[in-house]
Amino acid sequence: MSNMIAEVYEAFKEAGVSETNAMAASKAIADKESLATKEDLANTKAGLKEDLANMKAELKEDIRQLEIKLKDNVNGLIKWLVPLLIAQSGLIVALMQYFEK
Repeated sequence: MSNMIAEVYEAFKEAGVSETNAMAASKAIADKESLATKEDLANTKAGLKEDLANMKAELKEDIRQLEIKLKDNVNGLIKWLVPLLIAQSGLIVALMQYFEK
């Protein structure tokens, strides 16, 4: 048992904690690998901010590409719909003249 674990264990024992609980708690407190420091949290925060900025940039680019595709599709539809509407109007006029007689 390391010195720190022993000191924490003794403090728990003096406080009236059972031997099993005192040992488990002292080992958990002494396990520095599982604890995050302020520096760890700051690094994580900085990394998350960077990741978020990258995701925003990617999303903006994706939206820009989708807008371009949408404009192309709308232009393609207009190229087909305008002549079809003109042809349909001509057909209606021709049918009206034919059936008026």
